[in-house]
Amino acid sequence: MNTASGEQHGEMREVACCCDSSWLSGFYFFSLSVFPPHSSALVNCCAIDYWSDWSSEGLNLVATTSLTEEDLKLDNIPAVVHVMQGMHRTVAEHSVEYREQLRRYNYVTPTSYLELLNVFKFLLHEKRTEVGGLRSKLQFGLDTLASAGEDIARLQIDLRDKEPRLVETQKEVEVTMAQIAIDRRDAAVTKEIVEKQEADAAEKAAEVRLHSHTQTACLHTTSAL
Repeated sequence: MNTASGEQHGEMREVACCCDSSWLSGFYFFSLSVFPPHSSALVNCCAIDYWSDWSSEGLNLVATTSLTEEDLKLDNIPAVVHVMQGMHRTVAEHSVEYREQLRRYNYVTPTSYLELLNVFKFLLHEKRTEVGGLRSKLQFGLDTLASAGEDIARLQIDLRDKEPRLVETQKEVEVTMAQIAIDRRDAAVTKEIVEKQEADAAEKAAEVRLHSHTQTACLHTTSAL
């Protein structure tokens, strides 16, 4: 602690006090993180602006390091870093306007910048996974359509090659069907003749049985006499 004092007419008129504390102190860092700088719970009648803005070089270095420490497969990292810097600084500027107009504080800290970078990497991985799944489904559908197209083309070739044989087979089927119709007609005529012959045979068999019965009756009558 450094003190500077000036005396006028034997009385202390002004005292300036400058406090310096290391950020390595865990308790001090915890206190400043929990209690806002303007809170009287930490100090009375004073405000401490302990968040210093990072320079453009610092923001650039932190973002570049965060985006290159993993294989994110980004084509234009400097452009992404520029967008991250713009978002961080824009929020910081609007936070100042928010404080001046509404007397409310929104602290834009280095941690906020790191969280922004982590959110970007998380969303990048999530969207790549989602798009990758959709791309796989689309590729599977395209492969299926291509395979079906190849099968249809092969079937068309086979059909074209077998078409003469199909025409010949159709003609043979027509001839066979005509012969079957003729055979059916002949079979019907033959059936009619056979049925007539069966009827004649049955009639003659009946006559023979009748004649036989008549003879047997006559023999029995003669024997009785």
